[in-house]
Amino acid sequence: MINQFKTKTVVQNEQIEIRDNLDPAVLSDIKEKMIGQIADYVREQFPTFDWRWNDHSAMNDKTVTSLFFIKSDLIEICEKDPLKIRELMIILEYILEKESGE
Repeated sequence: MINQFKTKTVVQNEQIEIRDNLDPAVLSDIKEKMIGQIADYVREQFPTFDWRWNDHSAMNDKTVTSLFFIKSDLIEICEKDPLKIRELMIILEYILEKESGE
């Protein structure tokens, strides 16, 4: 019997309990803490990089974390091949320029 507050999911022969009654505010707080921790980690990995936009406004934690995930995805997509990474960056730049009408 499934409890209205809990469901069970089987993943590779392991049961994982999923709670359906978590308060959205609690989830939001957890998400913000995770984003902050990842951003701190990224800043520590690249201490000489100035984490500001060209207008000198600081990049927020969500932006830093997003850049880290995008970088990780690009490396995976391109199979760590520097030439493929450069090619993908050129393709993305082209697509973004077309979308913005430049």
